[in-house]
Amino acid sequence: MTLRVRELLDAGLLVEMGETEQTGGRRARRVGFAPSTGAVLAIELGSKHARWRLADFAGAPLAGNAFPMVIEWGDEKVFKPVEAQVRQALDAWSCRSTWCVRAPLAFPGPSISPTARPGANELCQLGNGPVSSQLAKWVQGPIVVDNDVNVMAWGEYNSKWRRKHPRPAVIKHGSGIGCGIIANGQVYRATTGLPVSRPYRGN
Repeated sequence: MTLRVRELLDAGLLVEMGETEQTGGRRARRVGFAPSTGAVLAIELGSKHARWRLADFAGAPLAGNAFPMVIEWGDEKVFKPVEAQVRQALDAWSCRSTWCVRAPLAFPGPSISPTARPGANELCQLGNGPVSSQLAKWVQGPIVVDNDVNVMAWGEYNSKWRRKHPRPAVIKHGSGIGCGIIANGQVYRATTGLPVSRPYRGN
């Protein structure tokens, strides 16, 4: 363990963050991700809004914004504002877009499975092609696209319910109704691989 941590420190991915309280033996040293490691860009697209957040590898929020839009406007009017705002935030830190080393995206549409290969998730289409291909034009790292309620379920499971409730179900009620289910530590996708969702036809 000491050898591996030293390699990460030497590579600049980790930094020392001081020592822990003494408990009788030699004080342990705390380490954390270096600020220069990079950032995760998370994007949520809804039927009538877009939201993005930048966070470091420790999960600390760095920047973000939300703005109204209509998903039917197509990729140019949906992704261009997100790209412009993210680039502006990175410019404020004198960072290039390559600083975004991961990009998960929640999409209000069907998805067979998430993918890090732009263009392979053919069901997540918007305007000129797959959603992942639109992001790949300016995000260098792996891109993961999934249905929005599946992303919500996975987030709830990892942040709150992994130990308390191993099989949570999250229901989202917006312009449609969707249900994300976690079973055996994975998103349940039924026999077709599609999310469990239906259009909302209520009042």
